[in-house]
Amino acid sequence: MPALLDAGSAFFGAIYFLMSARNIKQIPICFLVLLMSTHTFFINSFIAKAQDPTIEIFSVSPTLGCFGFMNPNQPLAQLFLYWLLGSFFGSAGYTISLLFYSPLVTCNAYLIEPFIAQTLGYVLGLDALPGFMTAVGTIFAIFGIMYIDRGARER
Repeated sequence: MPALLDAGSAFFGAIYFLMSARNIKQIPICFLVLLMSTHTFFINSFIAKAQDPTIEIFSVSPTLGCFGFMNPNQPLAQLFLYWLLGSFFGSAGYTISLLFYSPLVTCNAYLIEPFIAQTLGYVLGLDALPGFMTAVGTIFAIFGIMYIDRGARER
């Protein structure tokens, strides 16, 4: 069953990147990033609310609010490291990269996210240092992405 779920997710991920590559040529980039960020926020908020009805979508509560990272009692590191780097620049970065790379290369860049996420978690004291196999897998993913990009440019 997990393999079927992975295959289905990959299919919809590929459709997402193909549609984004088309949209980036038709819609101004700043408006597209704003639209995609807002869209992603609402989808994630409604999924969280469906799973746990106590979630408050427009609240800054640090435990139940979708804007909990903006709570004045929270450290600024959470605001910048989680929201700005992890969420906004993550979504905007993939969208903007479609200006320079093919959707296939951009889609495969997701393969190095686990290493980056675990390293960021380690720096923040939330996770262990990435293991040897994670580093090896990341190196293979990077070489694969470079190989795909080179093939796309030669074509």
